Amino acid sequence: MNKTIKTSTALVAIAAAALITPQIANAALMAHWSMDGGTVPNASPATLSDVSGNGYDLNKVGSSTTYATGVSGTGLQTPTYQEVVASGNSALALEGGSAVTLSAWVWLKGDDSDNDFTGSQGIAGFSGTGSGSDSYAFTTTGNGMRWSYFADNQRNLDANFTPDANGAWYHFVGVYEDGVGGAIYVNGVLASSNTTTTDGKLSSTRTGLKFGIGTYTNSASYTSKKLQDDVQVYDEALTLPQIQSLYNNPGSVIPEPSTTALLGLGGLALILRRRK
Repeated sequence: MNKTIKTSTALVAIAAAALITPQIANAALMAHWSMDGGTVPNASPATLSDVSGNGYDLNKVGSSTTYATGVSGTGLQTPTYQEVVASGNSALALEGGSAVTLSAWVWLKGDDSDNDFTGSQGIAGFSGTGSGSDSYAFTTTGNGMRWSYFADNQRNLDANFTPDANGAWYHFVGVYEDGVGGAIYVNGVLASSNTTTTDGKLSSTRTGLKFGIGTYTNSASYTSKKLQDDVQVYDEALTLPQIQSLYNNPGSVIPEPSTTALLGLGGLALILRRRK
């Protein structure tokens, strides 16, 4: 009896420790475009499915997008996709929200003119022309990638670097949290941050602004030339361990703790039942 009690106590302790691991905290995934399913060579999908189950599918607005080998499964070359917003602002604008995380994999090649940082290309997010029109987005700058988030005042954080001349996948994560500030990470490493505490809630000054991948949503002049994969939106600020988990596990998402808890408790109950 004592041995059974001790074993049960140890199992409970192990299960409890597993359930509080920081990496599995609820990340409140809003949307996830995995871009997988490219079984037809050179296919040009009319719809980019949101595999999170939240229904934020994107419709193609360009004509040159094709499937290609991605960092996980397939990706899309020169993707140009946008939400369909009937009126008002999309829920993905997270207007009035206090935090956001945008994650995207982008293939970059340093000696390829189609993959440089010339001009301002829309990569992913709520990106539009005009003062204060960005809610949150990845765009390009002259020397790298830019993370923009618009709260009380628009903030820009740049990750300047030279891509691998032979080509490589780069993982970009932009984070913003009210009262904390913003940050941009490249391959799981902090590239730039702003620790201001006066930004306020997220906001959008353009009614009907849409979420887009590979383009600004109110202009066709800023389309992306880059191969992209696995774009995700969270309505919370991911932690560094969570960001590194996404980088080390391409195609994955931060798992829901409720699911993990149920699996852990279910397994524990089965073990204890068998010991009786």
